[in-house]
Amino acid sequence: MVVNNLPSLTYRLYKDTLLKIGFIKAKEVDYMDETISYLLDPRKMLKPDFQHKQPKSLSIQIPIFMLLFGPIAFLFLLFKNIIVYIEGDEVDMLVNNGSYTLLIYAIFGAPVVEELIHRAPLRLNYFNIFLALSGSLLFIPFALFISPLKFNGYRFLIVFTIQLLFFLFMLVLKKQKSDTFSKHYYIYFYIMAFYFAYLHINNFEVTTKLTWVMGSIAIFIEIFLGALMLSFIRLKYGLKYAIFTHMGMNAIFSIPSIVKLLGS
Repeated sequence: MVVNNLPSLTYRLYKDTLLKIGFIKAKEVDYMDETISYLLDPRKMLKPDFQHKQPKSLSIQIPIFMLLFGPIAFLFLLFKNIIVYIEGDEVDMLVNNGSYTLLIYAIFGAPVVEELIHRAPLRLNYFNIFLALSGSLLFIPFALFISPLKFNGYRFLIVFTIQLLFFLFMLVLKKQKSDTFSKHYYIYFYIMAFYFAYLHINNFEVTTKLTWVMGSIAIFIEIFLGALMLSFIRLKYGLKYAIFTHMGMNAIFSIPSIVKLLGS
């Protein structure tokens, strides 16, 4: 089965319920099972037959991820908002400090930069490492001229150096011990998603410890699930489709900021 014990039973019950009420059909169930199996063993996503040159099924794949991860993300979002309401504390930086320049970057610029950094190197080679490091450098103008946060050059240099050494280490491991790299590729795959989610915790400003802890956990889970979807799309359909999907996601999440700017 896809997973063991309680997670497996929960997934099976959820899937059977969707089938019984007619929300999905057998074809969608196959897509769900296949997606789960790939995420549990990302090594299978490196095989040539996994890639789709013609991404016709992308219109099906995205709703499948919504079915798989949507309820979980919603529960954590609801949990976060309850904590925020009780504490009266959290501030979405994009909404609070929103400008048309920041909004345009969030929808069109950030997906390009972040996909270059976090998704391009999922197929590890020198060119994709170059893309990832280029994405990091493209972040500098945003940090200097657009972001409401003060740019810390020393911190950026440290993070940039760590990224470079990490990617080079993984590439050497891949070339010198390909079997070891392939066997443990799932660790690399999930580290990249973890790192992406961790960085997005800073998108929200909080002052109370309770809000920070609870809110950070909820935000991390939501972004981590999104990272898994974008990673899957990058490996199956290509980097550009991950970028386009990311743009669409950011556009949806930017709706409150758009409403506020239009009303100001």
